[in-house]
Amino acid sequence: MATMRQKVGDEGEIFACNYLQQKKWKILGRNIQLPWNDEIDIIARDRSGVLVFIEVKTVTGIFLKAEDQMTNSKIKKCIRAATWYVNYHNELIDEKLGWRIDCVALKKVGDMYEINHYEQIV
Repeated sequence: MATMRQKVGDEGEIFACNYLQQKKWKILGRNIQLPWNDEIDIIARDRSGVLVFIEVKTVTGIFLKAEDQMTNSKIKKCIRAATWYVNYHNELIDEKLGWRIDCVALKKVGDMYEINHYEQIV
């Protein structure tokens, strides 16, 4: 059974995918499991064709900021995960466009979300 935290996170990822699709991004994958027990939340291609790895952070409550969950340790894990994925799936990379890591930070208050999309966090 999923914990409340997992449920909030899953709902946030669905919301983030919908947000990205509204921006005309193509979702290539979600919840990609990696060998060392890490995960890539969303892999997408932006409107210009760049491959983007998206870390989604979702919090509930008016006093929290999802951005605060992007610690240095989490950023290093995102870099490691994206680099591993690119090394094993280099057919997805356009050498002229490259790839990047974004963060979609969501704050859920009631049934509403506040969204901040940070491009190229590293």
